[in-house]
Amino acid sequence: DTCQVLGEAYLKLGMPAESIQTYHKALQYAGNPSVRARIYCSLGAIIMLRGELEQALQYYESAIREEPANRSALSGRANVYYRLGEKDKAHRQVRELMDAGKPSPELVMTYSHFCHHFGECDEVISYGEQFLATRLITDDQRQLLHFSLGQLLDKLGRYDDAFQQFRRANEAEQVVETFGNHFHVPL
Repeated sequence: DTCQVLGEAYLKLGMPAESIQTYHKALQYAGNPSVRARIYCSLGAIIMLRGELEQALQYYESAIREEPANRSALSGRANVYYRLGEKDKAHRQVRELMDAGKPSPELVMTYSHFCHHFGECDEVISYGEQFLATRLITDDQRQLLHFSLGQLLDKLGRYDDAFQQFRRANEAEQVVETFGNHFHVPL
């Protein structure tokens, strides 16, 4: 647990190399598959931001081997598929989770990037609004969800709604920012 917290701290300080090294050290001590899956997800998110998509996919696959139902890992893998240009594969991954009634804030944020290719943006917006109406998500997730919905609404030409989402995102306590990107590292 200490290594995981330290890895996240390094990341928030803009020190991704130290974060990666610390997460690898945490893997050495993590015996619980659920903890190992969270660590692999964190590594996948960092590596994906560095643009190393194939390696990020390997981390997400490792997380899924540790914990097959880990929604963060499945969402991360869908995000990598999309970034690799495998839109249909990404869509299948997302649909499986949504159709099984297992959406997550990370899944909504991931799918908000490419739902327009499949005409399913209203569903993504609806799920996002449902999560925002609850207290079951973290402050970071809330802020990032507002930001993701703002981007989606902007893409759809719903500028007033987009502005409201961006305003709410900016009103939140803290922005998780690394490498100029906004994202949530699941821990």
